[in-house]
Amino acid sequence: YPDQDEVDRVRIAFVPPPARGMGLECLTLAPGHRRARGDAWAKGLAAGNSFIEVRLEGDGSLVLLDKLRGKEWRGLLALEDELDGGDAYSWCPVPGDWPRRTAGPIAARVLFGGPLVAALEARWELPGGRRGGEESPGRIGIRLLVVVQAGDPTLRCSLEVTNEARDHRL
Repeated sequence: YPDQDEVDRVRIAFVPPPARGMGLECLTLAPGHRRARGDAWAKGLAAGNSFIEVRLEGDGSLVLLDKLRGKEWRGLLALEDELDGGDAYSWCPVPGDWPRRTAGPIAARVLFGGPLVAALEARWELPGGRRGGEESPGRIGIRLLVVVQAGDPTLRCSLEVTNEARDHRL
């Protein structure tokens, strides 16, 4: 880019055709017509495929359903915050304080609706603790990215935390 032209970054997802060992295929763009095995989908606060389904709860935690085994896990990636009366090396509880979870609101949106990749993004803030009945200065900003891919039983999560609160344990 010696002349500093603007460049768009584009991501594509596709199911490749079968190829022979050490073979080479030339692919061109065309309207899609085949569906991937175990299509991924996202709608509202949920995403999934033929193997798993994940739902975002109002406190920012996740509920994961394993469709193959019929098992469900609740409270995944739940964040809690409480005051810290200790020094820089060790946590010390503050009398009268208790762990708090997000109470909302959570802003969520579908980034990709499938059929190869489904992704949800959620953003919210968590209170940074209490001192004498008042909120401590600072805030804790949270961004959660949840990704499900077609034909894959793996849930991918990315959690970004911007911690501007003081004297607390997250």
